Amino acid sequence: AFVLHVRAELRAQVNDARDVGADDAAPRLVRVCPDRDRVGLFGHIRAFGGGVRDLCLIDPNVEAETGISVGALVGHLGTGTVSGCRVEGGHVRGEMAVGGLVGWSFATIETSTAQAEVRGRYSVGGVVGLCGWDAQVRDCAANANVTGTGRVGGLAGGCTATILQWSSAKGFASGSSNIGGLVGCSEG
Repeated sequence: AFVLHVRAELRAQVNDARDVGADDAAPRLVRVCPDRDRVGLFGHIRAFGGGVRDLCLIDPNVEAETGISVGALVGHLGTGTVSGCRVEGGHVRGEMAVGGLVGWSFATIETSTAQAEVRGRYSVGGVVGLCGWDAQVRDCAANANVTGTGRVGGLAGGCTATILQWSSAKGFASGSSNIGGLVGCSEG
């Protein structure tokens, strides 16, 4: 298990998964992976008893046009916890399970915020695109413009048997079906 503690704001530039360095003229996360899945600063996290805490991304730009599980911070959160993290500005784009902070979660996201423009086709949300079985979203907030085709929500695009507590969303959610100010579609 691991826990990543970062007290300062992260200002790194990443392009095609290569770290360009913090001294670049435009210090921000840029990740372009048009045909990839599990895209984010962390592509996939499986951390029993661990996770990511107190991390801030400023103006991230994550482009995964046909990608599944796409988020600015984590693409796929299998186990572990994302806590006290935030995204300030930026854009996240993918195909399915696209979120401003986390793309697809089966774990816990707590006390975290996302302020971003999020675009995808299916299961698109301001904080998390898709929450699977036993996922938890607690004390989170989104201030996002979220656009998709189906299962589009200000906080979460889709949830299946998910615990959602003390969370909020503001901004704009638009799509063709299953659109919600907080959650696009909740099942189970």
